[in-house]
Amino acid sequence: MLQGKLPMNLINPTTLQIILRNVSTHLPEGNELITSTRSGNIQLHCELVSVTLIGNSHGIKIMVNVPLNATDQHFTLYKTIVLLSRVSSYTLARYSVDCSYVGLCPNYRDYILITEAYLRRCIINSISLCPADIDHLH
Repeated sequence: MLQGKLPMNLINPTTLQIILRNVSTHLPEGNELITSTRSGNIQLHCELVSVTLIGNSHGIKIMVNVPLNATDQHFTLYKTIVLLSRVSSYTLARYSVDCSYVGLCPNYRDYILITEAYLRRCIINSISLCPADIDHLH
């Protein structure tokens, strides 16, 4: 709990599944849960959600942060590999890039440039999640 992760014994899988189903029916248009609420995916939701406890003298509330997938913000990530280029017959040069990664949209028209620093803010699991505060979609 201190690390912001949801322990499996705090909310049982059936209760979490019910909560996620209720959340999924009230999402704004263009947003969806990262994966379905089938019972086989509940473990993945447990890995991806973060929790915060807020309490006072009257009780404790559990705030569960459920990551969403914006249907227009899904990218396949590719690492940029810079190769040596021949400048002259005896000279090779290597370009320097600011962004080490390129995210490509499924439509293959839109892309996003991602730096190493930004990627460190992402949660890398079987499904990778990055903060939605990046604003340089091309």
